[in-house]
Amino acid sequence: MGTFGAFYALWLWTFRLWTPWRWFYLSIGGWVVLEFVRGHFPFGGFPWGDIGYPAASLPGALGSVQWIGPSGWTVLTVSVAAGITLVIENRESWRFAVDSLAVVMLVMIGGALLGPAPSAQVWRTAIVQGGSPCPQIHCQNETMRIYERHIELTRAIPDRTVEFVVWPENSVGTPWEPDENEEVRTAIIEQARRLDAYMLISGTRIVDDGRFINFNALYSPEGVKIGEYHKRHPVPFGEFVPLRGLFGFVPQLDQVPRDMISGTQSIVFPTEQGIVG
Repeated sequence: MGTFGAFYALWLWTFRLWTPWRWFYLSIGGWVVLEFVRGHFPFGGFPWGDIGYPAASLPGALGSVQWIGPSGWTVLTVSVAAGITLVIENRESWRFAVDSLAVVMLVMIGGALLGPAPSAQVWRTAIVQGGSPCPQIHCQNETMRIYERHIELTRAIPDRTVEFVVWPENSVGTPWEPDENEEVRTAIIEQARRLDAYMLISGTRIVDDGRFINFNALYSPEGVKIGEYHKRHPVPFGEFVPLRGLFGFVPQLDQVPRDMISGTQSIVFPTEQGIVG
């Protein structure tokens, strides 16, 4: 991430003597291209650093994504930053900052007033976040204890008060995951039936000594497993180690002992209320 930022700074410095309007559009286009490249290369990309994603926390920003997407918010954010930079350099360039801010305000107001409305039935959803008993470190029976925290929180949900229950990523894992452990599977099915709710379970399953699967499994209110999705885009150095043979001397990489097997297709789950995906 730092390397990409340094390259962008060098890019802007190289063209610092261009006319303001050329430098303005060059700075925007350069950052957009940079984010695209960083999101795909190397090792499958690092897209989580894109500016457009944190912009969703701004009032009205989330509603406007239907029109401009996260990349559009990247363009608007960089245009404001570039405009302010030009004003600092020369006050006569104030239009770049003012016009950019005006567009941002219009888009945010539009997103707040004309945000998308649900087109189907709204589900009451319980997000179960049990967390880890030992964050940032690995502890004895960690996988079992993480599962137990999630199942206990789910049992605390009153009967038939929600239609959908979501367990987050890594809430279950070998050997404490429903396909491999009958006790876990039975407990999940019991809760789905008690709540009369769909349950989306996210976890990992070890395939062999060097590989694992990151999956989402959906269970129906009757306790039937509807299907399973396998994550398609692993996180470099988090879910797999690129060029593991070359980086083997780095001790921190021991925390990633296995590489994730990428899923091969997108999956949507059919439910009585519509498609979930």
